[in-house]
Amino acid sequence: TLLLILLAKAPTMLKVSAAAGLLLLVTQTVLGISNVVFSLPISVATAHHGTAAMLLIVMITVVYMLKSPARTTNLLSITGKI
Repeated sequence: TLLLILLAKAPTMLKVSAAAGLLLLVTQTVLGISNVVFSLPISVATAHHGTAAMLLIVMITVVYMLKSPARTTNLLSITGKI
């Protein structure tokens, strides 16, 4: 879904959020594999949890923007980003 948002005609803020989501998803996957390969070092495990929290925030933001495009457009016009 995030890749489709990037390829579609979507507001810039939504595209940036989708790109951040993809980057965080790849990072989360790499950190998860690293946890298994390196037998769960505390620094990698902590980074994995931090990335999970950021990914959750980004995905909630993307869903919010997709569910309420009128509010997102109004917010963008108020801040002068449109």
